[in-house]
Amino acid sequence: MDFAKIKAIETEYNGYRFRSRLEARWAIFFDSAKICYEYELEGYEMDGGIRYLPDFYLTGYKLHVEIKPDLETLTFKELEKIDRFAMCPDNKVLLICGTPTNQKMYVLDGSFCVGECAYEYDGEEVWTEHGLLEAYKRNALPEKEVRFAKTLDGRQLTIVYQSSWELQDISYALLEAKKARFEFQR
Repeated sequence: MDFAKIKAIETEYNGYRFRSRLEARWAIFFDSAKICYEYELEGYEMDGGIRYLPDFYLTGYKLHVEIKPDLETLTFKELEKIDRFAMCPDNKVLLICGTPTNQKMYVLDGSFCVGECAYEYDGEEVWTEHGLLEAYKRNALPEKEVRFAKTLDGRQLTIVYQSSWELQDISYALLEAKKARFEFQR
């Protein structure tokens, strides 16, 4: 089977037509956790004609969100686009890799960008896209890992940087996203 030709199933939920069920599951998570979002709110064009349309915008966080199935299949071109967008003033992107039950989350904020990985990478003399991608995943992403957690007073959700706080306060949102079933749509 050629996995490059597998197409995501568009899914309707809450008045939106999501490009994939994975995005719809994250919408259920956001709704269950009472995180306000807009879906594909606005597209952007950056220098060089590069266009980018973030999946979500979390209004309470002033944060764009990009959803990917997993970190292993994230391509250099996808990461470069997200990274370049995050380097624009006032832009932060929450990169979520995986489902709401096995997610890895990173906030990309323009610091330690893909281009800087060339200086960190010592595996090859010629910087290949694959080499830079691997260097970025190894060096930059661990510094950017975050979790959703309740604030200490328990009144609101927050994004916690490099924390081991448990996600028990939002386990109901993870459960709601996990148990969601969608009708097959053509």
